[in-house]
Amino acid sequence: MPLDITESNGLWSATHAKGRCGGPRKVAIKDDIVSDFCCSIDSVPDYLIHSKNARVYHKAGQSIFEGEGTYPTGQTLRQISRYAANAMRVTWDINWPKATAPKDAVQIGNATLNGKWNKLLALKRDGTLDEIGLTSTTTIAWQENPPLALVFEREDGTQVEFSYGFDLWRWDFGLGLTNTTPLRVTVSEASVQILRQVSDPSVAPSEKEEAPTPQPREYRFMATLAWAAPEMEQYTLRAQFQGDSTPVSFDDSGLLLNGLPEGTRRFAIDLSPLPYTCLESDALLSRMKRFIRQLASYSAEGSVVFSGFSPATCTEGSHCTKRHATLHWDHQALLSFAAWAKNCLGDGWQLDFQFPAPLAKLPSLKYISLPNGFIYNE
Repeated sequence: MPLDITESNGLWSATHAKGRCGGPRKVAIKDDIVSDFCCSIDSVPDYLIHSKNARVYHKAGQSIFEGEGTYPTGQTLRQISRYAANAMRVTWDINWPKATAPKDAVQIGNATLNGKWNKLLALKRDGTLDEIGLTSTTTIAWQENPPLALVFEREDGTQVEFSYGFDLWRWDFGLGLTNTTPLRVTVSEASVQILRQVSDPSVAPSEKEEAPTPQPREYRFMATLAWAAPEMEQYTLRAQFQGDSTPVSFDDSGLLLNGLPEGTRRFAIDLSPLPYTCLESDALLSRMKRFIRQLASYSAEGSVVFSGFSPATCTEGSHCTKRHATLHWDHQALLSFAAWAKNCLGDGWQLDFQFPAPLAKLPSLKYISLPNGFIYNE
């Protein structure tokens, strides 16, 4: 039997192969839209690797998949995928053994989109958005600085998003070997192939040279997969929370809730006065979690809308426990915070954000107000 994950309203489902370490093998919204989301080492996909401990469980309002397995060439892959709302946040840890050179590409987070997809949105690292029409002969390859996110769209409005995790510097480094094409999209009449490489076999050593070998250690990579369909819209804004929100100011102690009109249940918090803007900053994350805990204590139900903040790239090394400038972005931190906040507030609350136009087109952010989709406060 497969390991199935189904959102509580039946909006979508994801399936991992039982006894295997990767996946999901498919994501479905009415029909299967994503197949074989996987890692591949030397042409061996992770869904062929046996895992003794692959499992799915619910925690803090999210559904979590864990799996671990070992490739024939000795690399150990451990994957943790956290599902909430309409997104999966995934972490891969690859333990690379000594004196082991890859004979073929090492690919992390490949996938197939089923059917015909007519449009691609590419969110570049400078925050701008490119819109690209897709045909059955389209092939796009990025040699450097691949986009932060790719959003594929069908004519019926269904969308799938592939985003890099916060660890952009890890993706740029890969395995420390040559990598001429870190990201490639290939379109056909029946599908779209997405390939993400962290090492490239096309640059082969000469007969007198030894094959390049990654440093033996653990390599971590993070990413997000999200999906959307027009029917999700009805679950984003509940009728009881419609109307104007009351602006709430704050100081170093937290939200200033005293003195608000009695019965206030709709709150608006503008984060722009804060001196820090990256959610990978402990200072900003701690401040926002304090706000959520205050609101949870203030009322059993309500709505809160955050503005004056949006995910962006950052180079502050301390956010990544580095002493030097390190490129990252806080999109995944925001999704993690939103899942935590919705679980903390409970089902009587609605959480939302206001984003500028380019970011608002990402399914993971457009539908961030969706319920986590699993049991609260487990």
